[in-house]
Amino acid sequence: MKKAYILYSPGTNCEEETMRAFELAGAIPELLFLDDVISGKKKISDCDLFCFPGGFSFGDHIGAGAIAAALIKDFIPELLEAQIPVIGICNGFQVMVRAGMFGPGIALARNDSGVFCSRPAQHEVIGSNCIWTRNLERQILSFPAAHKFGKLSGENLSKANVVMDYYPHSPNGGFEAALTSENGLLLGLMDHPERPFGNPDGLKLFWNAITEV
Repeated sequence: MKKAYILYSPGTNCEEETMRAFELAGAIPELLFLDDVISGKKKISDCDLFCFPGGFSFGDHIGAGAIAAALIKDFIPELLEAQIPVIGICNGFQVMVRAGMFGPGIALARNDSGVFCSRPAQHEVIGSNCIWTRNLERQILSFPAAHKFGKLSGENLSKANVVMDYYPHSPNGGFEAALTSENGLLLGLMDHPERPFGNPDGLKLFWNAITEV
């Protein structure tokens, strides 16, 4: 069975649901503490799949995902060089964006409403080479949104590899719901495919990556 690391840092609060999603999809989930990566106790690449889960890492005190991104950034090249599929969910997506994993000129801005949004959201999968969404093109997947800074923006957004759009309504005012990388191994999305436990739409993403590895 495939081993999935779920990164944990102070403030993370979605690790339990995320571990359960990987387990239901057929992987062996394991918490990876950020301190263990920084200290060298564990290698970030000692896994088959990797997840930046949701939560408010370090309380988002200086910006959503900013502290976690600064601390993990030096270890990202090792993760990418190992060609390990990576998913970032909500705050985890914010960490990935701030760490430059989707390139420069991409940001996650405050919702148009100006407030935290917690509601169901629908996502239309569009064609891409992303292993997390393969064979799901044109499907509408439903899983909840829970964020305040989730609107994709930036001067290079038009060049980004968008893999999901909101349909028909956006929880944050933006149109794009998820990004992938050029090689299709990365997936970043603001909404929560791990919720609720056993959500069949969300499990499709986890199952895809697990069976691809």
